[in-house]
Amino acid sequence: MGRRGTDVLIRIIDDGSGIPEKVLSRLGERGITTKEGGMGLGIYSSKKLVESWGGKIEVHTKNNSGTTATIILPSAARPSWFVPELKLLKGGTVVILDDDPSVHDAWERKLDENKMRLKLVHLESPEDISRWHKKNTSQRNQAIYLCDYDLKDKDQTGIDVIKALGIEKRSVLVTSYYYKTDIQNVCTDIGIKILPKDLMTAVPIHIASKSLL
Repeated sequence: MGRRGTDVLIRIIDDGSGIPEKVLSRLGERGITTKEGGMGLGIYSSKKLVESWGGKIEVHTKNNSGTTATIILPSAARPSWFVPELKLLKGGTVVILDDDPSVHDAWERKLDENKMRLKLVHLESPEDISRWHKKNTSQRNQAIYLCDYDLKDKDQTGIDVIKALGIEKRSVLVTSYYYKTDIQNVCTDIGIKILPKDLMTAVPIHIASKSLL
């Protein structure tokens, strides 16, 4: 990762044998490939996608010295719904609602309770979080809620749950459906922030003495 002026650069480097000049000059055309039996669709599709975002791909290679592919993308304004970091209260409660055990495991590793001095509450269904919210009156108004959108075999979405409990301002919707404009619009309208699920292990964590969410 890097920058060139206002552009963002992503470099992918290998240490292979390089790309022959006769192929390199046509790389990105449909059907042109470096692989025996290849269809020539991978770099072609990637090039079309990057160009649709207003970017481009540059490829530099040397015989027996590897290849560097640089994806160049224009910077874009951060969406208002996006969470660039999680701001959590030292010693506070983080309620995690997700029906996938592997997601809970990932949050457990990310939000190390002993290291960050947090109390993690793992819940799997709308019924679970409703019961916890009703029982824990002293914690619920200070907690931060990380809620999945698609709760399998349930009529309620994560947004429905957040609205029903009135915790919009203290919630982050952690979802793979972040790209859907209808979800973005609803969350923007009612004040819910969104974290793409594929960024959950990479999002920076800020621990403060006072909650900043």
